[in-house]
Amino acid sequence: QFQLTGQVPLHLMMANNHVTDSRKYQLIGYSIMLISAVVLFRGFAAVMIVAVAPAVGVFWTTGMLHFLDLQDNPFNDIIVPVLISLVGLTDSVHLMVEIRQQRANGLPVREAARQGIARVGAACLLTSATTAIGFLSLLWAHHEIVHDFGICCVVGVTMTFLSVLTVIPLGCRSPLGRRLHVGLGKSVVDSQLRRIGPMVEWVLRHDRPVARAAILGTIALALISLSLQPDEKRYSGLSESGEAAQALRHLDQSLGGLEFGFVEVRWFEDFDDGELLAVLEEVNSLLDREPLIANPLGVSHLLAALPGEGDPVERMTLLELLPPSLKRAFYTPERHYAKIQFRVQDLGIAAYSDSFGRIEKGLKEIVASHPNFDLTLAGGVVWRWQNIYQIVTDLATSLGTASVVIWLLLTLFYRSIRIGLISIVPNLFPLAATAAVLVFTGQYLEMVTVCVFTICVGIAVDDTIHFLTRYREELRAGGDHNDVIRRAFTGVGSALLMTTIVLVAGLASAIIGDQRDARIFGVMGCLTIGTALFADVLLLPALLSRYAVGRDKSTVEQS
Repeated sequence: QFQLTGQVPLHLMMANNHVTDSRKYQLIGYSIMLISAVVLFRGFAAVMIVAVAPAVGVFWTTGMLHFLDLQDNPFNDIIVPVLISLVGLTDSVHLMVEIRQQRANGLPVREAARQGIARVGAACLLTSATTAIGFLSLLWAHHEIVHDFGICCVVGVTMTFLSVLTVIPLGCRSPLGRRLHVGLGKSVVDSQLRRIGPMVEWVLRHDRPVARAAILGTIALALISLSLQPDEKRYSGLSESGEAAQALRHLDQSLGGLEFGFVEVRWFEDFDDGELLAVLEEVNSLLDREPLIANPLGVSHLLAALPGEGDPVERMTLLELLPPSLKRAFYTPERHYAKIQFRVQDLGIAAYSDSFGRIEKGLKEIVASHPNFDLTLAGGVVWRWQNIYQIVTDLATSLGTASVVIWLLLTLFYRSIRIGLISIVPNLFPLAATAAVLVFTGQYLEMVTVCVFTICVGIAVDDTIHFLTRYREELRAGGDHNDVIRRAFTGVGSALLMTTIVLVAGLASAIIGDQRDARIFGVMGCLTIGTALFADVLLLPALLSRYAVGRDKSTVEQS
């Protein structure tokens, strides 16, 4: 059997996948939007308007990415179209739910659209801003692909927000807007919302234990997530079915690895050839003891391949029999330099952490016995091992910075430190829960997972924003505090369920992708969005009931 691989075949494979995957996953994204809208709204007019708005946003985003010459980013094939369409669809759903409710209350189309934008528009703007902040934090990444991906997503969020505010009102003013309220209250979500109502009532009756459990559970999950270890795989972003990628992985396994590490040997003036060969033999013995280190090759191995016997000094004279290009690849005496190379497979750099640590310790022991020599572990794979912590730490720092900025933005928007503090739990809980799942399943903190966390910190906060915005509106209307929370849940509960179903369905489409990174994105996204709904529906009401207005909760005066 024959397979073709190399830089050119890999480039052609990725270019071809860029075209085919982009079309395929845009089609999948549009289909999910249409099917979800049909199931959720049970009304043709609402379905068409809601489905068209994010589709226009994706179309505008594609054009802007080509205009800005960002269309070649590999994440654009799968993640960006699905992600942007789902972000746009969530805002469309919230806006359409409110407009339909206003139409059902008897308002004409124009006034219903105006009221819908007045009540939901600010929340949509805030959700777009927080999502964009999450994406902007990727600009601190050292990896160019990740950096450009953050820019692409910011462009997409902006274009999609503009499309929602443009298409939804115009669609409502069209002939379709006359029957927007048809199917209201008859969807699957509305029936499920009535089942969730008693759970919310139970939470409000037991707000103290639920709120404490929410806080302690979030802290516990966050502490567990701190045990995630950094890792990186070089070929995880390649297609798993492409011939060039399959051949590359086959070579990586068969040859013991396609990456090279080196032990660099330098010496001072006073030494003899026998001592150099003895040092090289000790290094070889050290490398041979590591099962993950494959095929060491250096001067001593070249000498061992030559015929004859003798002491080390005599054997060193045989180097003159070797071709100069071969000998000088491992030995340059005028520079007092020699090296031993070894192969490393793409098992993830974390798998070599213990091996490299033992090798560095062993090299120090050899130097202690031979003070005229200096031994250094080097090579690109070693550099990645030494710097992967810094790369992932930088991304994690950007995630933390984005979280703090989002918290400050929410605090300023709601003009309440208390509300800002309450919002931390439902926003942190989904991320901590997903990170804990990674720990329990033996996964690592890779660049793709940090990117997903950064993305989800902006998306998961969306439902919290809509809930808190409605809560503040109902709070101004006055009444018993628990009734205020019930009215807020009734007002946004349907949209929360709809957007979660749509987001999970859309992100699940990435699981069938041909790339490991895409599947990780889909699984983590579904986990984060699902747990975000749990936090907003069950934990947030308990926190608001217990801490939002202090101990006196009997009556809330109109502000």
